Amino acid sequence: MRICLLAHSGSTTATLATIASALAATPGVDIVVIDSSDLNLIAVTPVRWPGTGTVVRVSAREIGMVKIGGERLWGLRLSRRLNRLRPVAARQMASTRKLLADLKVDLIVTCNDTTPGSIAMLRGAASLNIASVLVQEGPFIAVTRVDPSYIRQCHRLVLAASADYADRYVRSGASADVVRVVGVPRFDALPPARAVKRDGAQRLLYVFQPFVAQRKVHRAPAIARLVALAGELNVLHRSRPIELVVRSHPRSDAATIAAFTAALDLPFVIDDGSESFPQAALSCDVAVGHYSIGLLECVALRVPALCWPLPTSSFIDRGEVVKQAWIAGTLPAPDAGQSFRMAAEGYLDAGILVPGEIDISEETGRLDGQATKRACAAILEALDGS
Repeated sequence: MRICLLAHSGSTTATLATIASALAATPGVDIVVIDSSDLNLIAVTPVRWPGTGTVVRVSAREIGMVKIGGERLWGLRLSRRLNRLRPVAARQMASTRKLLADLKVDLIVTCNDTTPGSIAMLRGAASLNIASVLVQEGPFIAVTRVDPSYIRQCHRLVLAASADYADRYVRSGASADVVRVVGVPRFDALPPARAVKRDGAQRLLYVFQPFVAQRKVHRAPAIARLVALAGELNVLHRSRPIELVVRSHPRSDAATIAAFTAALDLPFVIDDGSESFPQAALSCDVAVGHYSIGLLECVALRVPALCWPLPTSSFIDRGEVVKQAWIAGTLPAPDAGQSFRMAAEGYLDAGILVPGEIDISEETGRLDGQATKRACAAILEALDGS
């Protein structure tokens, strides 16, 4: 039996690779991975597949997908509309049907069913009566209705991170009897949480996000907010020496990081991501960021974390506002001056979170190291029904 994983970018690849490695141990199961990154209207970075399985790369041209205007907003909107046209959709249907038939796919597993590329693949699968399983890849997933609506209704299973997300999937069109709560498989790899306060010089981790480069936040107010944070860290350092670690992002832009570091008047190092984020977090006493998922990982590791919120008016992508609102409503989020420094000093003194002090389970699900096992059991159940 052949399971096809639709990989397209970022953390979805990590989630699917985790699942693939576990499924590969099942006798009679063959894994094929479709690199559908070129079908993403926003980014075209090829998937770097770290897991088990044969990788097949598929281009937008091969399946007849329209991409116009690069990543400019007008181009994204126009491309979405053109891909919904009947002649274009029919061309994609014929191409994806042939691809999946040639690969002899029995079941599709995907982390996305709303992008044009994912919809094209799932429409082709549905026309061949190939079952699909939707896996929530992580926190802050925008659960919206799918056009065409039958795509979500056709999933044999929908694997949600938490009960809250399960409810969202049902409200968005999934049948209640196919939705299961499993957690987030990629979080199974988190190392053991901090048990005691770390020794040595006190270190603060700044979790950088490339929201300017990704055009999610306007540049000028974002830079102003980063410079303001640098100013607060300078004042904090004068009252108690700290070492600052600036954790960059794979899509970091040098200009934005430079604007932040130029305003610093304390020792700092740039962490280029050569070590895993959890290890970087555990090497510091406190973390500060904006609305990165990394802040949730810090909490899971019992590393104290602070939110330094961006002005709501600075956001281009309104979906990001929702993410920040949740983070700011869950973590301490002092927005300026003495309140920030007092919160940072309190966390530097404590150096560790009390178990259960901050509840992030709505977004992360259970963090018991068993999410992959639950997800794979459900996927194999769906495969048996194929």
